[in-house]
Amino acid sequence: MNTYGDTQPQFLPSHYITSLPRWSISTTDWNPSNIQIKQLEGTGGGGGGGFVNPTSFDQLWWPQDIQQIQVRPVLDILLKKGIPTHVMAGMQVRVVIPSESSHGSHGSRIWENYGLHSQPLAYRWTSIPMIYEMNFKIQLFLGMKKQEVTQTQEEEKHYSTTIQWISLEEYNMEPDGIQKNHDVSKAMEQLGVFLATVEMDSPLLEGLHIISLPLQDTTTTWYNLPPLVDFEQQTYQLVSIASVETQVDELLDQDESYIDITGASILRVTVSQTASGSASEYLPDVYKPLYIRSSTEKI
Repeated sequence: MNTYGDTQPQFLPSHYITSLPRWSISTTDWNPSNIQIKQLEGTGGGGGGGFVNPTSFDQLWWPQDIQQIQVRPVLDILLKKGIPTHVMAGMQVRVVIPSESSHGSHGSRIWENYGLHSQPLAYRWTSIPMIYEMNFKIQLFLGMKKQEVTQTQEEEKHYSTTIQWISLEEYNMEPDGIQKNHDVSKAMEQLGVFLATVEMDSPLLEGLHIISLPLQDTTTTWYNLPPLVDFEQQTYQLVSIASVETQVDELLDQDESYIDITGASILRVTVSQTASGSASEYLPDVYKPLYIRSSTEKI
């Protein structure tokens, strides 16, 4: 875990960061009275309700019996005794499944914690002052493997693998353009309003916490991730970058020393398919409503 934007980079142990409580703020119209906060199940070391810790720095797992996973960009903030100290490029992940009430009405249930490695966290953080830079924004990218073939004069073929990057908006065919710059100003306003109204006995005023802030209201677009079709081989990278750089995508293939100079925050995970949750004999009871469904039904 690296933090930048200070006088000297700081290095924090990953196992300590994964133990921190994680929270998310939501609102529908930016009205202070409508701001809600909830803790991400399984974080904070409590293991409440049987949930496992979903935090991951390098992997996003996709169980075979989950049909669709959705993500959206968020701004993650580290709080120390209620004071923001660092900012991170963030990404919320969810699985939405249909549900039926005892009265027969239909709706849906949202699972943010659907198991291990289901909620990623940036491995590079930056300092709070970076947020107030004019061009500070967050963008999401997919990195797909692409094999290239070159032929020598002796007609020998050489194969190489590169990563082809595409914005997540472009993959989901956003009608208003690609590489959308997700402005963070609304998110910071939301955080300020929330912290000003927090109760004195709130656990957020003690110790370290990570809060996820939507960049718009709760109607913010959720993007479908590309399906994984090859259980053995197919993977791709998923990256969220928070930066003041004009061309954020130019950071995707840069080495770490160059990124140090920019002060960017980066979340980078490999999306890979895992065995079906329903097939696990150790599946915690709390996940059974998600995975133990009709044998012919995919979530």
